[in-house]
Amino acid sequence: EEEPSTPVTINYAMIFALLRYNALHHASASNYALLTRMRTFHADQNERPLSLQYVPIIALYRDESDVFYLQSLLELGPSHKEWFAAMQAVCHFPHHVFWTYLMAFGKKIYTHISLVNGETVPVSLQR
Repeated sequence: EEEPSTPVTINYAMIFALLRYNALHHASASNYALLTRMRTFHADQNERPLSLQYVPIIALYRDESDVFYLQSLLELGPSHKEWFAAMQAVCHFPHHVFWTYLMAFGKKIYTHISLVNGETVPVSLQR
């Protein structure tokens, strides 16, 4: 007789933990490929929170091919969860493109806070 088949469950949290550990301690091209593949897999499955967990870890590899992807997430703005994942990634991947974005974002925040508090904003920052 055949035994009844049990459903296979995949522990994605464990996979993420292993890939993260490898990224931190044993970085390799194959680990980077698996990280990007898992991020894409979760994004395709409409599992956005799981997909976004991979973004800061992928940034540890500082691959130039990720710059425009991270920049697109930053440009979504702080009203999107993707922006927070990209901001964490910027901590691991200091790139001049991100520095330009952060300077512009800082000016916007300073201008907004100044206007809310009734202060005058320098003309150079109003533009």
